[in-house]
Amino acid sequence: MVPVADKWFSLMNKRIFLTGLALLTGSAISPFLLLLAAGNAMIVQGLTQMPQFIGVMHQFSQWYTPFILLPALIVLVLVALYTRRDFPELSNRILAGFVAGAVATFALDTFRELGVIHGWLPMDTVQLFGKMIMGPQSSELAWTSVGMFYHFLNGASFGVFYAIVWGKANWLWAVVWALIVELGMMTLPPMAPIVGPFGSNTGGPELFLVTLIAHIAYGVLLGLMVRQWVKNKGSIFSLLSNKKILET
Repeated sequence: MVPVADKWFSLMNKRIFLTGLALLTGSAISPFLLLLAAGNAMIVQGLTQMPQFIGVMHQFSQWYTPFILLPALIVLVLVALYTRRDFPELSNRILAGFVAGAVATFALDTFRELGVIHGWLPMDTVQLFGKMIMGPQSSELAWTSVGMFYHFLNGASFGVFYAIVWGKANWLWAVVWALIVELGMMTLPPMAPIVGPFGSNTGGPELFLVTLIAHIAYGVLLGLMVRQWVKNKGSIFSLLSNKKILET
């Protein structure tokens, strides 16, 4: 009986550790680059002018990207591969969330591009992301390619979080998650210090409405795909349970 209990606790602790590691590397590290870099430039250093603002963000990104972001992606891949045998439910959720989040970003981009074309958004986020990582003096091809990659990586990261936490849930929960992301975007750097909370300094509701609709579209597609691709039912609590271990 004792060896069974020891095995249960050992595997339970491993499952908790690997799930937490997947959440950290798969859903937190990438968005935190933008949040911390923009927060450092805007709040800590008080910059509001775009050239200086992007330059300081790039300085932050120069060490964050190679020493935190890229290693985190490698760790996420290793966790997904390592758990394929012992904890396939976690591996499945990582892959389903990553792919679904990236694909759902196309739905978000449909409305984002409308905002850029009509001038409802104060900046092209792909351009901001690319110059943040590559530097403001980089070529258009460089910052466009890298900015687009980071943009879809963020979408994939939010998808990983949703798939691990909610799992095979009703797609409406993905819309709830997307609205939480929208809330963060509208109240945190870099958007809020520039346009005010929920775009209150823009003189109209267009910015808030276009980002709101974009995130709802993202949430709908994310929820439908994750529900289709995640194999086991239940939330993260079900994922962390070890019913199969108890039966062995």
